[in-house]
Amino acid sequence: MKEKPLIQKAIVFILLLVPVHLLARQIEAQAMPTQDKGELAVAATYDASRANLTPGNTFWMQGGSIEVSGQFKYGFSAVASVSGLHNGSLSVPQSLVTVVFGPRYTFFAHRGAHPLRIFGEALGGEAHGFYGVYPQPVSGPSSNALSVAFKTGGGVALGISRHLDMRLVQADWLRTQLPNSTTNVQNFMLIGAGIVLHTATR
Repeated sequence: MKEKPLIQKAIVFILLLVPVHLLARQIEAQAMPTQDKGELAVAATYDASRANLTPGNTFWMQGGSIEVSGQFKYGFSAVASVSGLHNGSLSVPQSLVTVVFGPRYTFFAHRGAHPLRIFGEALGGEAHGFYGVYPQPVSGPSSNALSVAFKTGGGVALGISRHLDMRLVQADWLRTQLPNSTTNVQNFMLIGAGIVLHTATR
């Protein structure tokens, strides 16, 4: 006979808990960013790169990048990025500009007042090397050269305000195929950080 009041209290408690939980979820959905919300973003970063333009010859290059991205549903974005790197301390200075574009996926690891965005990307495009020495099989050495470029990696950004993120870190691997009289392949390990301005499109 004593079990019925206990069961009734449990049922009432559950019935009261469900609307409170639904209300909390609704408030969170309205206040926090979601992966289904489309938006445009512009990012500016400082980059440092460990480069090897020829096998066994590694050195550091510095520069920065500007990127524009448009996010669609489910965390997927289309990204276009322009970056430049330079080293003037070598006997022959080296400069590199890359223009790449492709897909990115962003995951919201935290949806609080300061959302944490973790992303990965795979981009392709063109690399332009200049003010260097690039051997050509027919015409001889040239100070300029073009090649395909492939860039893949990811990073983490922390929301500072509604329209501003701090990109805490971004790490990418960049591969180019500029002429170097050996393998004609270069690998760059890029480490960067910067800021992101974004606005919801709907």
